[in-house]
Amino acid sequence: LASVPDREATRRCIRERHGIPLDAFVAVQSGKYSSRKRPLDLVAAAHAARLRGLPVWVLLVGEGPERAAIEAFCREEGVENAVLTGFVNQSAIADYYCAADALVVASDHDPHPLVVTEGACFGLPIVASDAIGCVGPNDTARPGVNAIVYPCGDRPRLEATLSTLARDPDLHQRMSLASEKIGASQDAREAATALIEAVQRLRNLGPR
Repeated sequence: LASVPDREATRRCIRERHGIPLDAFVAVQSGKYSSRKRPLDLVAAAHAARLRGLPVWVLLVGEGPERAAIEAFCREEGVENAVLTGFVNQSAIADYYCAADALVVASDHDPHPLVVTEGACFGLPIVASDAIGCVGPNDTARPGVNAIVYPCGDRPRLEATLSTLARDPDLHQRMSLASEKIGASQDAREAATALIEAVQRLRNLGPR
């Protein structure tokens, strides 16, 4: 992802472009609008949170075959806090991470979604379904550290998770800082350095 020189200015710009209040809590989902990624779970959960009085918004960054179903749901349910961006060039996706407060991966199958690493690099707490990979104490999404995991397809639990992060700024900040630290360790240069160090340690152990 491209670096963003002024994250605060970018955050304001993206939110103003899409009519999102500057003080809203924004959950971003980045990727194809497909049934496997379950974008409607996020829209429904955020809508429920808004009906409870919380300023939770959704940014769906991407495009795909589920757009019609999402738009129909928004019309039928009166959803006013979901933004479907349409296709966004890879070089501009970083701007949308800057505009968000958390990354949601609601998929019912995704072995190791790259978006988790991308979101972590921008200090986003990760809200992940229990059906995806890269979740674990030593992985990119670390439950209780920088991530909250919920049962896949459980919209009330997803709503509760978003509400918790929106209501608890201390928890959000703690997870955000943890994500940024973990994201830095996922950087290609950092990973290469760690690999070289591991090889050197094995060499120092000698024949076994």
